[in-house]
Amino acid sequence: MKKWMLVIIGFYLVTGALIIFFAKSPQSEIEILSVKKTQSRLMVPGEMLTFDFYVSDPDCFFNDPDNVIAASLFDENEEITVELISVSVDNAPIIYLDKSYYSCTFSFSFTEISLPESKLEFIDGICRLTYINETEFEFPIGNLCLFFSDVSQILHLDFTRLYAVMGEYEGKEYLSGIVIGLEGFTVGNISITRIDTGISSVRIDIFEAKSLNQAVSYTEDIKNILGVETYCPIDESIFDIQAAFEINGLDLVFIPVKYTERIFDLRRFYLEIEYEYLGEFYRFVIDDFVYFQKNPFCEVAADEVSSHIYKY
Repeated sequence: MKKWMLVIIGFYLVTGALIIFFAKSPQSEIEILSVKKTQSRLMVPGEMLTFDFYVSDPDCFFNDPDNVIAASLFDENEEITVELISVSVDNAPIIYLDKSYYSCTFSFSFTEISLPESKLEFIDGICRLTYINETEFEFPIGNLCLFFSDVSQILHLDFTRLYAVMGEYEGKEYLSGIVIGLEGFTVGNISITRIDTGISSVRIDIFEAKSLNQAVSYTEDIKNILGVETYCPIDESIFDIQAAFEINGLDLVFIPVKYTERIFDLRRFYLEIEYEYLGEFYRFVIDDFVYFQKNPFCEVAADEVSSHIYKY
């Protein structure tokens, strides 16, 4: 009798274990995408640095800032600690390779004090996030220049308008130049001697700056603007050319953007304008902004998108 009782008890234990095993919910997973960008940011005191990531589930643990215990930016030469302040989720899906993802904007502040007027450049930078369950993600963010400074106060020079002109090269859309309205508040001419974006693979080519009688369309062909038959946006020689153009009163100017090795998706950068007046050199800094908006995966090469699968 006791033997049969043990058999029955054993049967129920095995049966219960099997029921629990097969009733257990299947393992879930989320996919997180990051897209490499090349950009520069003017970091005024108190400003947040933001990155967009794209998740397959908008309500997952990844989007809760309380779950993040550490964050940093680094490349082969630099590393800086940052603090995640907030995460905002856009519930409108974005389609990439026939799958839906949701944009999550992560906003960071700097916990390490940076020297005023200093610049920090990350080449093939990484954003590292560490979560409370000790899960660690490393997201490639591309090339990033951070300039810790203030927007310049008006002294001799101001800008009245600024927008990008888009072009096409070898079948790919790219930012071919900028149109900027500059106004001088001096009795004599101001010489613009340099315009820097902080991005080492990009130069604002003031050597080919073109004065405009009226604003051109943002889709105007750069060959028409410059009055040339052929044009190549890739040119390393421009990096060694010293040039300047004059501003007298109010001027509208088109300035080409040149690339050192290849064109790429350039959307956001600041402008640091160096100018000369009465034999003295000055600086005028214009805040960064997004020059054009489009789907984040539009015309992005496959190797610029990184996928991270997390199972739980």
